[in-house]
Amino acid sequence: MTDDWHWLEEQRKLQIGSYGTDPQSLVGTERADYWTMMMYALEDEVHEFGREILWKAWAKNRGHIKNRNAALGELVDVAFFLGNLILTLGPIS
Repeated sequence: MTDDWHWLEEQRKLQIGSYGTDPQSLVGTERADYWTMMMYALEDEVHEFGREILWKAWAKNRGHIKNRNAALGELVDVAFFLGNLILTLGPIS
């Protein structure tokens, strides 16, 4: 694994240590169920990020951030679920 993908190895260790799940070892329906859960979680976190920023064309103060810390937290969650999905595709080389 290159240094560029080091964060995914840490993500994998977190999944195994905290949740007892190795996304790289999932196959068949177990993997399909995991994909479904991760995709819906990812989608939800993107929506939560959207609620922390003023992005709508008609929004007063468009382009501003309601709560920077909350917005960053939501993007960390996005990265977490995206990382889990990437890990299900197998080892990164």
